[in-house]
Amino acid sequence: MAMPPPSSFDATSTQLIFGIEGIAEKYDGIILDQFGVLHDGKKALAGAREAVEKLLEMKKTVMILSNTTRRSWSCLKLLRELGFPSDKFCGALTSGEHAWHRIRDMVSKGELGRKCLWLGRVYPEKDKKNDEYPNGLGLEFVAHVDDADFILLKGLSVIAKGTGQVRPIGYNFSKSGELRGELKQIFEKAARKKLPVHCLNPDRVSVLPDGSLAYQPGTLASLYKELLRVDGNGKGLVTIYGKPTRESMLQCLAMMKTEASRALMVGDSLEHDIQGANNAGVDSLFIATGIHSSHTISRMPSRVFSSTCAALVAAGTWVLSAGSGSPKMFGIALIASIIQLTGAVRCYASLQGRKFTLDWNPLDMDALETLCQKHRAKPTYFSRYFSWH
Repeated sequence: MAMPPPSSFDATSTQLIFGIEGIAEKYDGIILDQFGVLHDGKKALAGAREAVEKLLEMKKTVMILSNTTRRSWSCLKLLRELGFPSDKFCGALTSGEHAWHRIRDMVSKGELGRKCLWLGRVYPEKDKKNDEYPNGLGLEFVAHVDDADFILLKGLSVIAKGTGQVRPIGYNFSKSGELRGELKQIFEKAARKKLPVHCLNPDRVSVLPDGSLAYQPGTLASLYKELLRVDGNGKGLVTIYGKPTRESMLQCLAMMKTEASRALMVGDSLEHDIQGANNAGVDSLFIATGIHSSHTISRMPSRVFSSTCAALVAAGTWVLSAGSGSPKMFGIALIASIIQLTGAVRCYASLQGRKFTLDWNPLDMDALETLCQKHRAKPTYFSRYFSWH
């Protein structure tokens, strides 16, 4: 049974750190998310490789726990390509790996039918091996929802993978996050049939290398849940894997041979990484510049800059008016200078008054608290980046 998540978040009880160096001694095992913590899908994030190398030098057990539909070997391969010493990791547990073993067991026991409508993606040539994902599951792939025992939600590009009738979804779901066309028809019919859906990535959105957000399979699974509610009780028909399930976190701890009290989860998703850690009684480090950065990183310094510029302009006008000999212009310019300078000082004071200021843009603690309450997640620590110092 999952531990009850925290009912509230108190920013003062969550410790700000500027690098993992200061807390590393407290833990034997470090569980790392991938995207938004180690890399952005294309390149390693600043400071991440050094932090990993330092942890390994300290003989810490390092493990990857990632909500990706790929098998674990594929995750470790990507990390090697990005320069991480993944051969020295304890291993990796992806949501795809978690699902593979569960689905295989359910099919072999007759708890899940074999006929599967597979929603997937098109891989580039170098990653074609990922199309071998269902090997060993004993599934029979079908082209239409009418013939399916369940839907395998692995990607958002094509319908009916594994058959001779593969077809594109027809629009960019990752960009819109909306049900349209054939995809909408499939899930409406599935809801009427009360068809199980196995979602291999419960993430709702992910951060792309350019900083924009893309909708993920978790969003489609949530939309299906809404259809099930409209069409009647469909409780238990959507199965998710990976974080934030307590099962995935406990499996990770077992692989690491580490007690929950001696493990630390590092992630950028409050809904998955931090809530998952809370569910298993594991400490957590929230990385603020990941998926929630548009909410957690304050833009207040830009207001300081604009207010300061306005004050300088007003002050310059005052100086010029002083030389003009006009008492009226002098008085107006003086008042304008005082108002603008007061605004800049107040804005700067409010910035400095925030307890947790990082770099030029500080963490917005009010927004962070609101997000934590929304997701019922409570991080033990938080930092701007995953780094050593």
